[in-house]
Amino acid sequence: MQQENTMSTSPSALSFRRRLVHAVFTLAMSLAGACIHCNRSTAQPRADYSRETTLVIFSEHKMPDERWADLANALRRAQAKLVSETPAITGEIVVVRGDELKPGLDVASVITVFLRGDCTLEPRPRLVVQGALGWVPRSKGIIEPFVNVNCTRLVDMLGPMALGMNRSRRDTVMAEAMARVILHEWVHIATQSAHHTSHGVSQSEFSVRDLLADDAEARSRWSHRSM
Repeated sequence: MQQENTMSTSPSALSFRRRLVHAVFTLAMSLAGACIHCNRSTAQPRADYSRETTLVIFSEHKMPDERWADLANALRRAQAKLVSETPAITGEIVVVRGDELKPGLDVASVITVFLRGDCTLEPRPRLVVQGALGWVPRSKGIIEPFVNVNCTRLVDMLGPMALGMNRSRRDTVMAEAMARVILHEWVHIATQSAHHTSHGVSQSEFSVRDLLADDAEARSRWSHRSM
């Protein structure tokens, strides 16, 4: 999933950051594989994500308990609203924090989510942002259940509208944006398709309005501005 603006960065700094992030999340992925047991006798390329799905979420930066709760609530709210649009991701969501993952977790279907960068929304000047907000790996034609979310780009996109928001409101907005990206990638995993639609959660490019499509307060503000 990509959005259409651009963000520039130093090539050397970007290269170092990519190597560091890769090392951190390679370790996290190894731990996840060692601690999670899927409740099926043989590996299936297409799991049943319509029953119960466990999202094991690792954050590159430490997040307070309140922010984890906001993300879990945002995921459940967004999924409930998307049931008719995306039946492939119906069913109960179980959210497990990666920093609280215990060995022997038994699950029916699991998706591992990596939150890259600092997911703390702070006010900042308007930037031109480019690049993927989220992505999933594909191996031998199979879209694997590993979701990557680029929090740095989300913060750059949402930063200008964060001015005047209190901490609680910023956390809510950021959680809703992260949830939208995660659900987009979940659709790819559940359907085993790279297909995009012209609108909705499966569209290929997200604006700020798309990220906050389920946020009543944001929609109300934009509606008044357009009058």
